[in-house]
Amino acid sequence: MIQEQKKEVLGIIRRLRNRDFSGNTGLAVKNSAYNLSTSLIAKIGSLLFTVIIARMLMPELFGLYSLALSTTVLFAAFSDLGIGTVLIKYLASESSKKKGNIGKYYYYLLRLKLYLSIGVSLVLVLGAYLIANNYYHKPIFFALLAGGLYVFANSMLGFFSSVFQAFNDFKKFLVKEVIFQVLRLVLIPLAIFLALKYSSELVLFSVMLSLAISFFFAALYLYLNVPRIAKSSISLEEKKKILLFILPMSTTILSGIFFGYVDTIILGRFVEAEFIGYYQAALALIGSAGAFVGFTAGALFPLFSQMKGEKLNLLFKRSKKYTLLLGLAGMIASLLLSRIIILVIYGSPYLQAVNILRIFSVLLVLDSLIGIYTTFYISQNKPIFVAKILVFSTVLNIILNYFFISYLVSNSHYLATIGAACATIIAKIVHLCILVLTKNISR
Repeated sequence: MIQEQKKEVLGIIRRLRNRDFSGNTGLAVKNSAYNLSTSLIAKIGSLLFTVIIARMLMPELFGLYSLALSTTVLFAAFSDLGIGTVLIKYLASESSKKKGNIGKYYYYLLRLKLYLSIGVSLVLVLGAYLIANNYYHKPIFFALLAGGLYVFANSMLGFFSSVFQAFNDFKKFLVKEVIFQVLRLVLIPLAIFLALKYSSELVLFSVMLSLAISFFFAALYLYLNVPRIAKSSISLEEKKKILLFILPMSTTILSGIFFGYVDTIILGRFVEAEFIGYYQAALALIGSAGAFVGFTAGALFPLFSQMKGEKLNLLFKRSKKYTLLLGLAGMIASLLLSRIIILVIYGSPYLQAVNILRIFSVLLVLDSLIGIYTTFYISQNKPIFVAKILVFSTVLNIILNYFFISYLVSNSHYLATIGAACATIIAKIVHLCILVLTKNISR
């Protein structure tokens, strides 16, 4: 077994050195290499960005920023509804055919995406006052107004990213990510520096607006590099087929976003902003580390869609094995070095995030494995199955978060944040167990 693994690793290194990307294996190696490079840049950039603004804003203002961002991302999910995943599936499938017609799917989904993005942006702008002052009772109104632009820019970036993912062109991903990271690392610290002498609300508005501008230019780069696609009409039957696929996918996307942000949304109502800052500081570190563990899922989706039988199972097993090993290594490192990590990266004002980081370290294993299983099921035309599991887990997560936070907040706001972290971990464990058990039973 060890010799086989050594042989596989040496084979991958040899392919990279010789730039041999022939066949499905070569394509997987190339996609994973570009995807890993993109993830490295994305997460290193995200970590640098988070460290810079966390240190500039300090826990309270950083917590308000995190709350505004989480709310905006939640709205942004309604501008996607799984369109990106549907686009990848149909474009990848059509491009593999000799006489495939990708134009009808591309332009139909593009129009749908534009309508949704504009509509959701307007809803967020119109509802910003009520959300900030009636639900959170926190000064994030102007940040949510800028969030309307964020939603549109981020939504279009996601659409064009899906186009290149469907074409297995991960090189453009790399360039796009460099553009985005450089822009936000330059624009946002500058915006904070200029706005800090005025008001906290202006600071938050400037940060969200700068983020929207960064997304816009990254999306513009991808748009300008989209291959020329001939326009083609799409039949009513094909539209119905797409919508039937989007319906379960939209449930999956919305459930996933609610799963990921419901803890912050509920914390935003019950606890002071600084505790949200501690919570998000720990979560950001785990998110950055998670990219190094689960980088293969996105790159494998087009391949999972095209492969069947024993080849598919073999690719799935290998992906799961390496992902698990990386996840365990990251979890152990996070548990042992959490205090040092927080001190070095954020400084002493964020020391209360240490225990939260220790709890979240389990996510390095859970999230990466969930990503592999979810990618597999969706690629095999089982989005409804994935949606059902995710909806169940999301409902469980909402219930657990609300119960733990509302119960523990009477003791202390810090305990409420610990409770939110534990609730999320429990829901993730249940989610993964269902995916694994179902996969084993269906063999």
